[in-house]
Amino acid sequence: MQKLAPLSALILVSACGGGNNEGAVQFQRSVAASESVVLDCFFGVDPQVAAQVPPQLLGQLLPYQSSDLAKDVASGKTVFDSGKAATCLASLQLPAGGCWGPSVDLLQLAQPFVDLQTRHGACAGVFNGTLPPGGACVLDVECKDGWCDANTNTCPGLCHALGKAGDACERRLDANSKAPDAGLCASPLLCVQGKCAAPGASGASCDQNSDCQSGLACLQQQCAQPIAQGLPCTADELCAPGLFCDRPLNKCAPQGAPGASCDRSGSIGFTLHSAACKGNQLCAGGNVTNDQGDMNPTGTCQTPATAGATCKTSTGTDARFVDGCYLGLACDATNHCVSLAPVGGSCSHDDCTLGAFCDNTQTCAALKADLAACLGNRECASGSCISGHCDLSAPAACHGA
Repeated sequence: MQKLAPLSALILVSACGGGNNEGAVQFQRSVAASESVVLDCFFGVDPQVAAQVPPQLLGQLLPYQSSDLAKDVASGKTVFDSGKAATCLASLQLPAGGCWGPSVDLLQLAQPFVDLQTRHGACAGVFNGTLPPGGACVLDVECKDGWCDANTNTCPGLCHALGKAGDACERRLDANSKAPDAGLCASPLLCVQGKCAAPGASGASCDQNSDCQSGLACLQQQCAQPIAQGLPCTADELCAPGLFCDRPLNKCAPQGAPGASCDRSGSIGFTLHSAACKGNQLCAGGNVTNDQGDMNPTGTCQTPATAGATCKTSTGTDARFVDGCYLGLACDATNHCVSLAPVGGSCSHDDCTLGAFCDNTQTCAALKADLAACLGNRECASGSCISGHCDLSAPAACHGA
């Protein structure tokens, strides 16, 4: 199990009177070290493969990876607080026992990383901007108690004050924005149905479970007790803890222990985690037939298998999500997990390692950087090919990177 870099370097910088800029750079490196952990725990990417994923691809998962951040600290546009940075990094440390298994609470495990994205909780106040509302900006952390609306179409953007209770807020779910909804409202407020508000009590209006107080679910746009076992449901997250929405019965049922039969006939998504299994496990087995995840429902709850371990050969474009192997590995003809083709290796379709794609010469090539010529989204590290060139992130677009 990988863990974050120790806090000693950051603490030493602070104790020895190191500059804010030096501490900010160390914080960036420590956050970057956590990205392979995110790939492992929340997406199911093999740890050895995750450690080799290109930084540009990893930078899309967590904040504070822009090269402009250290420049902002050095110029005084952003003030770095080393004490709060140490508190934030400590909250990101993961259990020594690992993040896969029936006893792992995935939502609890993810909360510190949500706080990191939204600058809430233990990660509030690490970077403190100095620009007032209306100031020209590129990064959220440049704004004093606010956020920046810069994107690839608006550059630079303008600072906006974080919303107070009752203030209007907007949903920023497009690819140009890294901040979740909660990042637009002052902590601990959330963006609930277009307005900044505290998590709702039973009976309050909502759009999703996170709009409600802990222990409640959003049922028909109203916070309420989650659905009990045996009652009708439409989604896994609406069922009470320890249950999932069993399809095609559409009723809440107990999640499976290791070795139990499971059904992952719903959407595959981009993670190995299966709601049909207890804790953080995957549902291995079944035959995937299309990109929507339709498959034979028979499977087995288990943790991801590493290279050399046995697996279950499946067919279809999404077979890698149900063969039992970590993502970044494949189940070969002998039913063993093996590494995918590296950059420069031969390929056929979707059998290149993470950070690479299969080009028109049937060779695995590294994902392309911003502005490089491209034929499709799968060729770009940014995940977006527009008008024949890989799209830019907002900071890159603003600074001509």
